[in-house]
Amino acid sequence: MALCGAVLLVAGSLLLLRLDAQSSINDARLASFVIGLGMGMCNTTFLVSVQNEAPFAIRGIATASTVFTRMVGSALGTAILGATLNTNLQRRLPGVDDPVQHLIAHHGQYGQDLAHMAQQVAVSMHGVYWVSMLIARWALGAAGLVPHGLRPRQED
Repeated sequence: MALCGAVLLVAGSLLLLRLDAQSSINDARLASFVIGLGMGMCNTTFLVSVQNEAPFAIRGIATASTVFTRMVGSALGTAILGATLNTNLQRRLPGVDDPVQHLIAHHGQYGQDLAHMAQQVAVSMHGVYWVSMLIARWALGAAGLVPHGLRPRQED
């Protein structure tokens, strides 16, 4: 299941990489759905694997450590992806404060300046999708390390 989930993460990341300024919202929804499915499969499998390997006396500690590590990873991942986007936006649109808010405020009524801004935001997001792909490949590598065929321990 972990390997299947990691493959879905990579597939969803590939779908994200195909997005551009002209992509439909349904393309983004599909990519998000595939990534969410993969994350659900990986997270549950990793958690249950840790619980199965931990002795009963420390199963709660093992579960809490796994959930804590996931939360720290989520926070770091969000920071890394946000920094990637902000760096790309500053490089592509110097002097423009919060270009995404400018685009949202105009509700799709783009002049030439806003069309250029939308294109630059899309290109900047592409950098975020590349980082997402890298993270998904790491998840695939981690899933490949999960031993196959182990059965849960029988408690004495």
